[in-house]
Amino acid sequence: METPPSTSTRAPRLSTYKRLTTSTAWSLGDSVRTAAWMLAAILARAPMAARVEGVLDHDQSIVGLMALDIAALRRWPIFFDGQRYMGALEAYVAGLFVALFGHSPVTVALSPLLFFGVFVAGQYAVWRLWADRKTGHWAALITILSAPMLALWSVVPRGGYIELLAWALPVLAIYRAVTRPGADPLSKPRQAAWGFLLAFGYFLNPLSLIVYSTLAVDWTFGRHGVDLKRSGRVPRSAVEGRWATLFWGLIGLGLVVGLALCCHVEFRAKGLSPFVFCTEWVPAKIALPLGVAGIAVLLGGSMWWSGLAGRLIQVLPKSPWFMIGTLGALFPFAMYNLCVRAGVIPPAQSLPIWIRAPWFIGVNIRDGFQALGPLVGCSPHGPASVLIGQGVELPAAVWPNTVRLLEWLTPVTVALVIVLLGLRAWNDRREWRRFWSLQGEDASPGTVLALLGLIVSTGLYLLQATSPNASSIRYLVPIWIFLPGVLASAFCGLPKVALRFAAPFLLGAWCLAQVNLWAEMNRPSPLRPLAEILEKRGVRGMVAETPLALMVTNLSHGHVGALEFRSTWPRLWDRYISRFPEGQPVTCVVDTELGWYAGEDPTGARNTTIGEELRKVAKRFPGKARIAWRFQHYEIWEVDLPLSEFNSVEVENTPLPSAPGSANLASVSNTVP
Repeated sequence: METPPSTSTRAPRLSTYKRLTTSTAWSLGDSVRTAAWMLAAILARAPMAARVEGVLDHDQSIVGLMALDIAALRRWPIFFDGQRYMGALEAYVAGLFVALFGHSPVTVALSPLLFFGVFVAGQYAVWRLWADRKTGHWAALITILSAPMLALWSVVPRGGYIELLAWALPVLAIYRAVTRPGADPLSKPRQAAWGFLLAFGYFLNPLSLIVYSTLAVDWTFGRHGVDLKRSGRVPRSAVEGRWATLFWGLIGLGLVVGLALCCHVEFRAKGLSPFVFCTEWVPAKIALPLGVAGIAVLLGGSMWWSGLAGRLIQVLPKSPWFMIGTLGALFPFAMYNLCVRAGVIPPAQSLPIWIRAPWFIGVNIRDGFQALGPLVGCSPHGPASVLIGQGVELPAAVWPNTVRLLEWLTPVTVALVIVLLGLRAWNDRREWRRFWSLQGEDASPGTVLALLGLIVSTGLYLLQATSPNASSIRYLVPIWIFLPGVLASAFCGLPKVALRFAAPFLLGAWCLAQVNLWAEMNRPSPLRPLAEILEKRGVRGMVAETPLALMVTNLSHGHVGALEFRSTWPRLWDRYISRFPEGQPVTCVVDTELGWYAGEDPTGARNTTIGEELRKVAKRFPGKARIAWRFQHYEIWEVDLPLSEFNSVEVENTPLPSAPGSANLASVSNTVP
C-alpha cells in the first residue's frame, strides 16, 4: 500500500531502500550476520528448550496435543483449541517437528525456539536498517541476553506469543518503508504480500492490537502531522506550546473514558456476558443499542477529526491488491464461521476483545509493577509468569543464595532500564516535540516509533484489552518488540565510561537470571509419574480437572485420553469420548493437593471440584462411585454411571471461568526460606 504524497515541496524522489539505510547499503555481509544471529539465538535457547518440561502447564499441553493430531493427519485446527482468538500456526510448525522427531514437550518447544531465532535475526536487521550495524548487534545481543520473562516465553509453546514478536518486526520495518514521502510504489504482488502480513498478526494473537495502535498513532501524528494541523481541526496554540503532550494525553484519556462508559468488560458472576453497556445507568433493553451507537460516534468522530478516514478513503481504493492480501490473512476467520454454520465443527468460546474501564485498573497497576522484576529486571520468579494458576507447583529454589542475590539486584536492574529509556527519550526530545506539535511529514525515527510502542504496550496492558477476568502479566511480553532497539540506541549514545558499567551490569544480571532459570527448569513434570502409572495400568480414558486432563494426555502422547471436568472449552471431548464406552466404569482422577479455582456458576456460587462432586455422587448412588486405588496424592475413582450424571460440557452461553490469580505475581514470595 502506498501513501499519496502531500502537496508540500518534496526532496527528490529516492527509492525506499536508499531512504531506509542510514549508513551504508545492505550487503551480503549483513545477510550473513543476520543468519549468524539467528543461529546464535537458537543455540543460546536450546538448553532451556531441552528443559521446558520443567515448566510445562496445561496451555502448553494443548499445543502439544494439537501438534500430535496434526502430525498424525487426524485433523486440521484453525485456532488454538477452544479459543478462536489465537491462530494455530504454532501448532502446525510444532506438528512438523513432531512428525520428524516424535512427540514430546521438547519437540513441541522447537516451534517457539525457531521463531525466537527469527525474532533475534529481525532485531539485528531492523536496527541495522534504522540506525547502523553497531546498534543492530547490540539489539540482537540484548534480545538473547534478555530478562527472565522473555527468556522463558521464547521457548514456551502457548498461543503464539513469540510468533507475534517475530511477526511485528518486519511489519514495523515495511511500514516505515512504504509510508515515507517519495517511496517507490509497491508492485501488485508486494501490495498483496504487505496486506497479508499486516493482517496476519490479528490471526496470530490479539495482542497485535499493540502494533496496529502504534502504527495508527504514528501515521496520524508523525507521517501526517502537518496535514492534521492544516485541517484546522486542532488549535495551534494547544499543540505548539510546551503543554502539547498534556493536551494530547487528556484527549486520549477522554476518548478511553468515553468508550468505557459506552462498553467495557468486567467479569460479573451474576451475568452471562462480561460486557457492560452504559455502566448500567439506563435500562438493559436500550443499553446495548445506546452503547453501540456511542462507540460508533466516538470512533467514527475520531477517524474524521484526525483525518484518518479521509486518508484511508484516498489510499485503499488505489490499492486493491493490498485489500486482497488483507482478506487472505483473514480467511481463517471466514472459514471457521462457514464450518460452524455447516455443522462441521462445533462453536468455541472466545474472550471478548474490548477494554477494562479506567476506574477498574488498580489491580493492573499493582500487577504490572510487580511484573517489572521478571519482565525487565533479573527477578528469579520468571516461572511464575507461566505456572501461576495453571495447576502446577512453582519449582523450589535450586540455588537459594543465587535467588537472594538476584532479588537484591532486581531493583537496581529495573532502575537502570528505566534510566536508559529516559535518556533515549531525552535525546529524542526534538523529535518528540515535532511529533506532538504536528510538524511531522514522515514516519517517525526508529527510536521514537519504538518508544511509542512501549507507551502503547503499557497503556493496553493497563486496560487489559483482551481479557475481562484476569490481570495477565504475559500481555506485557510484547514490550520486547521495542525494548531491545531502544536500549541498544541508549548504549550507543552513552559515554564510554558509563557504557563500561551499564552494559556489563545489565547483561550480566540478566545472564545470571537465565542460568538460575535454567537450573530451576531441570526437572520432569510433576505429573509425569501419574501419566506413566495410568498408562502402565491400562487406563485409556479418564476424567479430571483441566490441568491434569490436558497434561496427562500430553505426557502420555494421547495413550491416556482425558476429558476435562466441567469444562467451558471442551478441547478434548471429540478426541477421547470414544474411550468411554456405555456400561463401562468411568475412571476419574482427583488431585488432593491441586490449587485450582473451579470458577462460578451463573448464580455466582462457586463450582464444586471433581473431588467434591464425586463424593456427592457416592452419597446419592451408594456403591456406584468409589476410590479404586491411590497413587501419591492422587485418588483414582471408578464410577458406574453415565458421564452425564456427574460431568457436562458447556459450549455457548456460559460465563467464562474467573481466575483472579491466574497470571499475576501477587502470591509469589519475595524471600527464600
